[in-house]
Amino acid sequence: MLELTGPQKKKLREALIVAFPTWNELSRFTSDELDLNLAEITGDSQGLETNAFDLVTWAAARGNVATLIVAARNVRPHNAKVQAIAAAVELTSVTVTDARAVSFEKFVTDNVVLLDVETWRVGQTHAEWRVCRIDDGGAGVGTGFLVGPDLVLTNFHVVQSLIAPVPSRAAGWTARFDHKVSADGASTLAPGRSVAFADDWCVDHATFSVFDTQPDPKGGDPSNDELDFALIRLAEPIGAQPISPKSEEERGWVVLAQTQTPIALAKKQMIAILQHPSGGPMKLAMGMAEKLSLNAAGNRLRHGVPTEPGSSGSPLFDQEWNLIALHHSGDPDDIKPEYNEAIPIALIAARPKVAAALPE
Repeated sequence: MLELTGPQKKKLREALIVAFPTWNELSRFTSDELDLNLAEITGDSQGLETNAFDLVTWAAARGNVATLIVAARNVRPHNAKVQAIAAAVELTSVTVTDARAVSFEKFVTDNVVLLDVETWRVGQTHAEWRVCRIDDGGAGVGTGFLVGPDLVLTNFHVVQSLIAPVPSRAAGWTARFDHKVSADGASTLAPGRSVAFADDWCVDHATFSVFDTQPDPKGGDPSNDELDFALIRLAEPIGAQPISPKSEEERGWVVLAQTQTPIALAKKQMIAILQHPSGGPMKLAMGMAEKLSLNAAGNRLRHGVPTEPGSSGSPLFDQEWNLIALHHSGDPDDIKPEYNEAIPIALIAARPKVAAALPE
């Protein structure tokens, strides 16, 4: 939260008076840009100096000083005093979108995150290396991702035919990596690299719940033994191998720690999902202001990022490319679906067989 010194508050008041030299201009500014009725905090007859003082005091009391400064700079971009106070509190580097299209309150709080582009780009690249399509006989049936050199995590229901009633040999099943549209401007498709499942491929799994198939209001909550996941061992450690014959950098894997950072539920945040929708090449879907929610049991995470059949088993990442959940289903209501759903990754990581299999 931005806090001003006494002299800075004075400079902000002076900037507001110069930028909006009449009651009508200042009132229109607060209404249009801050969704604030100025008359509720100060009066027309009190004079602009008092109006500006009351407005700055109101903003400071609510932690909205940065909102006020950025909004004023957006409306009066060529006003020297407005620019000066913005520079003094180091807000000049903030990119401001049209205040009439978005709320500045959202801009300066945790609802929208300003990301370092290089960090984001590297994080996405590494995540792409580790996401795969789960194939049965060469046809995509779901999505998965590496959590160890030879370990892939996906949904139970993606490989259910192999597991129920007991795990069987996975002849013809593979994990296909790097299957995506090439960045050559011609929309050509990179076939990717397929790695077979190991003979003893099923490390651990848990079924889904009957409640997962019910629209709201559901009859109950799944148990922690109904996490709809399968941990698969591959026939070779592709995660410890170079990403390509021309590179010495290893593919790596997504770290699945037994102690995960708690999922932030109190604020809106950006969520990214790498997936193979409809059995096609890899796609990225993003929710820019997701308000995540957990069920009462704490084992189902609702989100609104778009997915399609074939996206089951996709990883959910936060804005810093930290893994937070395993996507597994959508709202069973076919008429008006309202949510997608995932399994908090910490619950899967805590399973004894999973924990024992993960690299140290």
